[in-house]
Amino acid sequence: MQGSNEKKFLEQLQDIFVGAKIEGKSGYINLLNMKQKYYTDIQAELNDYITEKISSFPDFREELFDKLHSFFSRYFTKNGSLYFNETPFHKSVYEKVYTDHKDIMLFYKTNMLYYVKSDVIIKNAKITVDDTVFHFDTSELQYKKSNEKKELIFELHDVKKETVYLTVQYSERGRKTKLDQIVKGIEKSGLTLSEETITTALATFKKQSTYDYFINKDAKAFLEEQFELWLYQYTFKEMNQFSAERVQQLQALKDIAYQLIAFIAQFEEELKKVWNKPKFALNSHYVISVDRLTGDLFQQIIEHRNIEQQVEEWKEFEIVPDTFTVQHLLENKSDYPYLAIDTKYFKDKELSILALFDHLDEALDGWLIHSENYQALNTILPKFKRKIQAIYIDPPFNKESEGEYHYSVKYKDSTWVTILENRVRLAKELLKEDGSMFLRCDYNGNALVRLLMDDIFEKRNFLNELVVNRTKKIFPGVTGYNVATDSLFYYAKDINQVKYYAQYKKREKEPAWIAAHSPGIRRPPERVLDGVTYYPPKGRHWTFKQSTLDRMKEEGRIRLNLDKSYVDLNGEKINGLIEYRTADTELLDSNWTDITGYSSSQGFKTENSEALLKRAIQSASSQDDIVLDFFLGSGTTIATAQKLKRKWVGVEMGDHFSTVILRRMKRIVSGIKENISRDKDVEYEGGGFFKYYTLEQYEDTLNKATYKDDNVSLFNLNESPFEQYIFMRDDKLTDKLEFQESSVDLRKLYDDIDIAESISCQKGVMIKKITEDKAYFDDGSVIDLKNINVEDIKAFVWWC
Repeated sequence: MQGSNEKKFLEQLQDIFVGAKIEGKSGYINLLNMKQKYYTDIQAELNDYITEKISSFPDFREELFDKLHSFFSRYFTKNGSLYFNETPFHKSVYEKVYTDHKDIMLFYKTNMLYYVKSDVIIKNAKITVDDTVFHFDTSELQYKKSNEKKELIFELHDVKKETVYLTVQYSERGRKTKLDQIVKGIEKSGLTLSEETITTALATFKKQSTYDYFINKDAKAFLEEQFELWLYQYTFKEMNQFSAERVQQLQALKDIAYQLIAFIAQFEEELKKVWNKPKFALNSHYVISVDRLTGDLFQQIIEHRNIEQQVEEWKEFEIVPDTFTVQHLLENKSDYPYLAIDTKYFKDKELSILALFDHLDEALDGWLIHSENYQALNTILPKFKRKIQAIYIDPPFNKESEGEYHYSVKYKDSTWVTILENRVRLAKELLKEDGSMFLRCDYNGNALVRLLMDDIFEKRNFLNELVVNRTKKIFPGVTGYNVATDSLFYYAKDINQVKYYAQYKKREKEPAWIAAHSPGIRRPPERVLDGVTYYPPKGRHWTFKQSTLDRMKEEGRIRLNLDKSYVDLNGEKINGLIEYRTADTELLDSNWTDITGYSSSQGFKTENSEALLKRAIQSASSQDDIVLDFFLGSGTTIATAQKLKRKWVGVEMGDHFSTVILRRMKRIVSGIKENISRDKDVEYEGGGFFKYYTLEQYEDTLNKATYKDDNVSLFNLNESPFEQYIFMRDDKLTDKLEFQESSVDLRKLYDDIDIAESISCQKGVMIKKITEDKAYFDDGSVIDLKNINVEDIKAFVWWC
């Protein structure tokens, strides 16, 4: 008969192991359902194994289950994430002493995890407000793919008696809940409710808890380490005597715990494999300015059946006036030399456009990637490893409330640090050895960022903490001073090799005339000005060498002030003193508050100014170097890089990818002059060629992956049921493929895969040419696009 502790453990282990029941549709939910099935399958084997291990001391059974529950419940959250939910010694762990030649370094509760996303565990609910029952149905809800910020929206489904039935979805493309339609629909049914009552019900439903989703980097090692600590505490704090039987009991406890750990860890390992597998590039297009279209391609585009769609986009993006027609372009091409052509309107001409270039990737100005940023960095790492010259990121500041942001800004400190750690550590691998990185943050996170960056880049590679302006806001009556600045941390990958270009700023004080001599004696002491030889005062030397003095004289910055006299080193009294005028600019220091830190040109709440990015990019790179931003926001980094004739890679996951960033880049390529385009030292007039595409996401993979859910026993294999990798028998994505002898058709998986870009990223080779049949790479390899070899795409579809 099952004891109370055993029943409690088995019931709660299922909750701990599988996590809270989640309704709706998503790849993650598919895996949880499969996880539930596997757990159910193993229960009988688990019972037999435990019974055999404690056969010599069956009375230990209840204590065994009590201890197992005590241990495992500490490390699983309600959503199934595996980490320090509660530890044997502390409920929160933020520091740890390391003995491997380090003192105490930054340690945080989630340091052994990959951060996936933050999401609400949304369940069907019945909520009563003013005697009316509101039934919320989440069965069709499609969960977020990553950490994009989305609102819940509600639609009226039915009204029966005093019950209102509402369906719940996440908003797409800015859709909002149409409250007026819900009110009218309820009234038509004969039920009268105030708008306030309905709003209260919706607000109550939205108060479901938000959880952070993580994947443990090494679940087996983590749990085994924690079990050792727990067992040590349990045996030495709670036990006074150790009989031979007691030692056997503790050994059985450990063996059973380790078998469970081995089995549980497989699910985390599978999630980790999916998380880190290379992702397919999907739905790719190119943007090219008309000046790059040689031969008769321009005429073919102008005469294309979709040209009016392109014209409408130009008008929508305010690139051309509303009165613009194709005829204007034909008659006045010189007035519009750089109009941006998007190949999504001209797919049948795309290969002809790409054929213009002998080395496609070298010809591109940039790559714009719509993706969660860890997936993007991990996918492009082989292709861009040690090729990025400079990185600039402005990650979401960790604020107390979401506000009107396009992305989430409210995290626990440990979660926020983990988000950065996962991504910055990958990004460092992309940097060239002489590359560097800028990271902007505010007072909520600057202390954490400094410690994290010291850990990843090492303290010796710290260059500066730069001070930049915030948007100035004055709030009367606040406690303390209004915050006026942010921190911009600047790190070299290797301080002994870093590429750095000194920058200058306009001198704060008006230029002044200053005596051109300095302390100390140098040889030769004399200088010639207007044919006359002058010696400096005794114990002094002329500040500038002769060639510099001559150049400054030509520039009008040297004069002889006849109102002053002095005694020179020869004891002679000299009437007239050589003076120089200070320059209009001075060497820049770490105070960057002379320029704006934020802008509002794109209507983005925290839009970095192009003036700030111009300074950062010019400090750390030169023309044709590659600049990366993987928290792209409004796109200021790549916009500035394009204008400064740098190449760039930009990553953003939000819906504003198309409405803000892509629009902005097309306007820039088309020659629209805004922000730094008007600066005298910016030579860019317009024109360009870049690629944009979407990456397959973690959720996409889980959603399409096939995991066995049948009655076939997991334990027909020769290996232990707890130690065999149970996912070896699963199809993953392979059942979505159509095999034809040695080649494979991917159209059932995704109908818009860019095979050339996918292989380029996975194998770390640059694309030279793409034809209708072949993709050619810079290492000499060739891919047959119409007969794709299974080996070339194996890592994408089967990751065991």
